[in-house]
Amino acid sequence: MRSEDNAATDGGVELPEISSMRIRAIKDELNEMGISFTDCFDKDSLVDRLKDGRSGAVTGTPKSVEDDASKSAAAASTSTSESTSKHSQSSKSTFDREAVISELRQKKVRELRTMCAQNNIKWATFIEKEELVRALVDYKEKASDFSSSGA
Repeated sequence: MRSEDNAATDGGVELPEISSMRIRAIKDELNEMGISFTDCFDKDSLVDRLKDGRSGAVTGTPKSVEDDASKSAAAASTSTSESTSKHSQSSKSTFDREAVISELRQKKVRELRTMCAQNNIKWATFIEKEELVRALVDYKEKASDFSSSGA
């Protein structure tokens, strides 16, 4: 009798049982499938994501297509950030710290950690949710004051 977590077959190739795999092997298989796992912070969430990937519940973009898409996204992000920086120059003094704090406090800790990771904020030593909120607010405030022209 096989459980859902047991070894599966992929085109005749026997795949290892997910729960017995090392984290690195799980991440490698998810990368090969093109499935994002940036919001997975422990082995259990990685195992769940790989189960979903193998079952087809979650699909990804193969690496070669993903690389092309990330280049396009980077180009779009650059143009968006340029327009955002122009907008932030005109609204430098209008950063509403309390509104941002209120918005961030409504999010789950997992979402706040993901946001920190996306903005290269080291969050591993933060114990309280409020520490994550403060770090993100400080980052957003500095980002709103940033001027790409140096003005």
